[in-house]
Amino acid sequence: MKPGLLMLPSAVSDSRVHNILPNKIDTDFQFSRASSATRVNHQGLIENVGYFSDELVRNGDFSELGPEIIINGDFATDSDWTLGTGWTISNGKLRADNVSLINTFQAYVYTSGKTYKVTYTISDYVKGEVRFQLGGGGGTVNGTARDANGTYTEYIVATNNHTSARFRALSADGGFTGNIDNVSVKQVDPDNDWILGTGWSFSDNKVVFDGGADAAVTQSNTVEPSTLYRTSFTVADKTTGSLQLRLGNSAVVDVTVTDNGNFSFDLTTDASGTSVYFRAIGGFNGSLSNVSVKQILGDKPRLDYDPTNPTCPHLLLEPQSTNLIPFSEDFSNGWVNQNTIDTANQTTSPDGANNGTQLTNTTSSSNYIYRQVTLSTSTDYSISVFVKKGTSNIARLDTWDTTGSTQGSIQLNLDTEVTSIITGTASFEKYPNDWYKLKVSFTSSGSLGTTYYRIFNDDGVNGSYIYMFGAQLEQQSYCTSYIPTAGAAETRVRELLTKGGNVDTFNSTEGVLYAEIAALADNQTYRNISISDGVGTNAVRMNFNTTSNRISSINRVGGSNTAFISYDATDITQYQKVAFKFKLNDFAVYANGTEIGTDTSGAVNSAGAFNTLNFDQADGGSPFYGKVKSLATYNRALTDTELYTITSTQYSAYSGMVAALGNYTIPC
Repeated sequence: MKPGLLMLPSAVSDSRVHNILPNKIDTDFQFSRASSATRVNHQGLIENVGYFSDELVRNGDFSELGPEIIINGDFATDSDWTLGTGWTISNGKLRADNVSLINTFQAYVYTSGKTYKVTYTISDYVKGEVRFQLGGGGGTVNGTARDANGTYTEYIVATNNHTSARFRALSADGGFTGNIDNVSVKQVDPDNDWILGTGWSFSDNKVVFDGGADAAVTQSNTVEPSTLYRTSFTVADKTTGSLQLRLGNSAVVDVTVTDNGNFSFDLTTDASGTSVYFRAIGGFNGSLSNVSVKQILGDKPRLDYDPTNPTCPHLLLEPQSTNLIPFSEDFSNGWVNQNTIDTANQTTSPDGANNGTQLTNTTSSSNYIYRQVTLSTSTDYSISVFVKKGTSNIARLDTWDTTGSTQGSIQLNLDTEVTSIITGTASFEKYPNDWYKLKVSFTSSGSLGTTYYRIFNDDGVNGSYIYMFGAQLEQQSYCTSYIPTAGAAETRVRELLTKGGNVDTFNSTEGVLYAEIAALADNQTYRNISISDGVGTNAVRMNFNTTSNRISSINRVGGSNTAFISYDATDITQYQKVAFKFKLNDFAVYANGTEIGTDTSGAVNSAGAFNTLNFDQADGGSPFYGKVKSLATYNRALTDTELYTITSTQYSAYSGMVAALGNYTIPC
């Protein structure tokens, strides 16, 4: 009972799902998805899936420093410094006693236009002021005058090729008295990775713009033309203006950011240019940090796990979908609190990071956070969000418009898992660490006012809180996997799986097509798996179809159906083990260990008619979207006992069945 082709979702690589049998690269399935996506991993956590290059941006966190320039900055000896009158070195410190307008310095040639990070400590302060300076070489750059104990950090830009670093005692209070220690001077961005335009300056692990005339911070020779990249960065401290990202060609604006936050975009460079170029416009006053650019190298199939029982994976195939919520995790951007307060980074979120947001009630009624969304009338939509119990155990998700109409809603008791206040088709899914994914699908009204997406802490207790993460709004009839956003709507491109096997893999005169599959939703749409001649004229098909919960198996010869057997499952979103036997005048379908239909009259294809197995109807139409635990083809018509065995529900997976029978060992 060894199959001719066997695919279990256990081995994947760039743009491929590998067959276990036959173990030949030219029989592997070809996979495509021109974007990243998320899956649930074997720990039950959400993670991004895709092949990315190493980091391409150099010094993207603006933290790189050159070697230490100062010698004897801890003043362990009395050497290396030229002491002015009243300055001394003793007990490991530089000491000034009532010194006014006199310097202590150390010689070194600093480079004009470069930024230097300066740190030092003042202790035993008595009176007066002192400041750090770069001096000589035709000019002086002053640091900040200091008049208290403390450890200080300054970023100094050399305006000439200065010849010394020095401390100058000032004249305030008749002179400076105190100690200086732990002096360090290092060049910032020592490899000159970034070019800072006028108004930009280095600061602590970031670059800052001063609100002046438009100017850019640039890194050259970073990207290639006409290439797809994942680009991310952080904007903070913004009070005015905007920041543009121009990737590749500095003349082409790819993204304009107007808010603080962490941003991520998948962008394709144009046909010219190799730079990463951030331009401050409109009097931008703020900072830029954590710049990252990685090339998206390939499509990686998703081996997805049940979040509450992550043992054996399934292959997840989904249609294209867009998360229309621009900030799915940052609830401080574009969201409005109604008798609530949102506090970021308060608990471990479903992706394993510490970025779950706490939603706290400030009154005892009407407690929710919301953002305005745009819906078309009479259109299918789906909303979802992850919620977790805090001191409150009641969470609600809905969309509501100003005509007073609730478009879709679900309330969940996070202790009892009882749902209520349901509008539309609502459900929930349990995740590790007490998280729940609330899901609602609905068709919008024929008339809409201003519409809002709302998340409620719904226990009616002032001061109580829940946690939330991952808000999503999709224009389609069911919820799909999480699509993170960070500043704009994001699209996960559809997934296709085709071209498994070859003409030597299949027997077109008799055999069995077996699959353990589940639908993403009972949306009454054709979703096919087929062995065929590559165009569908001659084929064996298995599909979900346009009747609720119906699965059909079809044999086609010369463009006509010669056998057609259907059955209605209880719920096609639960796994179905289905085997379709085809042989001249002998067709049968077994499902979950039961024979559910036969056909004793019908032709089959001639030898050599089949050369591929596709997750569609063979010609690219009606692609299969769903979950696949296993798929196999057999090159002979199996007996009733064998058909019962491979579809029996006593085995949790195909691998368990063959292991129990002792046929051979295959991985989960």
